[in-house]
Amino acid sequence: WCTVSQSEGAAGTYNVSVTVGENAGYDDRNVVLVLTAGELKKNVIVNQKQKNAITLTTDRFEVGNEGGTINVEVKSNVNYSVEIPEAYKSWISQDSQTRALSSKNLSFNIAESKEYDKREGEIKISSGDITETIKIYQSGSAILVLSQNELSLSSEGGTVSIDISSNFEYEVDMPD
Repeated sequence: WCTVSQSEGAAGTYNVSVTVGENAGYDDRNVVLVLTAGELKKNVIVNQKQKNAITLTTDRFEVGNEGGTINVEVKSNVNYSVEIPEAYKSWISQDSQTRALSSKNLSFNIAESKEYDKREGEIKISSGDITETIKIYQSGSAILVLSQNELSLSSEGGTVSIDISSNFEYEVDMPD
């Protein structure tokens, strides 16, 4: 995939051409050409990008129920778009919309989960028929909020109301 116009020569000034063929694969290609003259060595590094591709540093995130920010490095040699499917937009949002032809860091905000069960979401990075999907798994948590947790009543007794907010079914146990 990589050739040079000449592999040796006499003392003097020369123009050596390096020819690189098309990379139809989906992986970068690299080669180190070593030019040697007696004890002297010089390296020429040739890097070739892969065919239209989008690569992510990671495609899976686990986020606690408190939410937070996730960062994804996107490496691409094509323009791409970011899509958060409608089903997940209520709790996943992007800090800023970015398009790139190189390496970019994208940040996404994951909202706090007030759900009992874990939830799963995704973000799609795509260009034409190339799509990379980031999966997000957020833990759930049992939430039980009381308007008050200590009651003081007079000796005459009475009725007191407590507001309960919960994301799961609950019971009230009365001691004997």
